[in-house]
Amino acid sequence: MPWYEIRNTDGVEGVLTNNSIPVAVPAAAVEDLRALEAIGVFDETMEVLRLSPGDTVRMVKGPFAGHVCTLKSARGKARAEVILSVFGRENVLRVPVAALRPV
Repeated sequence: MPWYEIRNTDGVEGVLTNNSIPVAVPAAAVEDLRALEAIGVFDETMEVLRLSPGDTVRMVKGPFAGHVCTLKSARGKARAEVILSVFGRENVLRVPVAALRPV
């Protein structure tokens, strides 16, 4: 079997392939996964972000990166709703949890 030694290494779930040929994962995708891991998305024993509605968060990815928002709600461990004030108007945005950091 191809890639037998790698696939049987402790901690390896599998090898990403396309037509049985291993493919590289973009660095940005790996960074996103590491960010999600750091805030507890994959840990069922940990509360994600340790934030509550009303807490202040900073957007670190996407078109609003750098903006400070208010957490409205978290929908599961992958998505959140934030309130962003732009030009005097409050806007509710649905964003990936990995795009937020506590302030």
